[in-house]
Amino acid sequence: MLYSAGLCSAKIVELLPCIRSDGERVIPSAGLVGDLQVERTRILRQIEEMAASLRVLDGVIAAAEPSESPAVAASAG
Repeated sequence: MLYSAGLCSAKIVELLPCIRSDGERVIPSAGLVGDLQVERTRILRQIEEMAASLRVLDGVIAAAEPSESPAVAASAG
């Protein structure tokens, strides 16, 4: 579950002693919540950076798409 949350194996090894499970969910100790919030902020920053990259890529793709020629536009009207 921690891998799925985006944590690296080194961070998971560090956090595991502070986590317990009730069979259905992972329950962090109270002192661990701050570390998890730091990881959440890191992941959110990565998402924002990737979204910015995606917008740039979309712009490049849109600029490369052929536009309608004036002759085609005139004949359509």
